[in-house]
Parts: sequence; structure tokens; C-alpha cells
Amino acid sequence: METIVQPMESIAEAPARVRRARNYPCPGRIFLISFLWILSTLVFLTFIGLVTWMVVMEKRELGLWSIGALGGFALLRFVIFILAPGLHCTLCHGTVIHSRACRKHDKGTKLPLLSHRASTALAVFFTGRFHCMYCGTPFRVWR
Repeated sequence: METIVQPMESIAEAPARVRRARNYPCPGRIFLISFLWILSTLVFLTFIGLVTWMVVMEKRELGLWSIGALGGFALLRFVIFILAPGLHCTLCHGTVIHSRACRKHDKGTKLPLLSHRASTALAVFFTGRFHCMYCGTPFRVWR
């Protein structure tokens, strides 16, 4: 019986296993929290801009506007703080947008210079897809 040995170059490599994205069970809620996260960031940047403008231009009447922006930021973050812990990954049961001190997965959604939850909020809002920051499972927000 003859054994045929093939050189390594002739063996085609099997394609890497691709994990298909799962549907996220609460698409409206995660989209709402992502929108509130982005809105709160914009309100905070508005607060910083108003305070800077007030100090540089010496316009004291902008103080009320800046306090209003700070109050809006605090209100939005409070709503996010209440709603975000209820969103869980269907595979590992980790919180999707509410960050914990657990180790993060390498395939979790993470943009440079941003946190995992900010990256997840941006990915959900603009692309409708994200990866769980704890197990790396890909999700689609809308079917």
C-alpha cells in the first residue's frame, strides 16, 4: 500500500470560521440608549464650549445657559444610568452598554481613544451592529 504525501502548498487552507451576527432582542431600547449617550456627550461639549466662551468673552449671561446644559447632561446620564443595566448580552449575560470591571474581550467593539461603551453606542447608532464587550459575540440591532 502506497502512501501519497502532498506538499503543504497544494493543500488549500480552510477558511476561518465566521460567526454570524445574532439579532439583539431589544433593538428599540438599545438604539434609544445609544442616542441618549451621544446626545449627552454633545450636551457636555456644549457646556464646555459655553463655559469657555463665558470666561473668554466675559459674558456673565451665558452662565445660566451653561448651568442649563450641565443640568441637561446630568439628567441624560441619570436616565442612561437607570436604563442601561437592563440591556444584557443573550450569550454571556453581561451588560451591553453599562460597563463593569470585568475583563473585556478582544473582539468587543472598541474605537481608539474611546471607551467600550462609547464605542458600542456609536456602533449601534451609526451601523446597527456591535460586538459584546465581554464575550465578543456579534449582534445586529435591526433584522
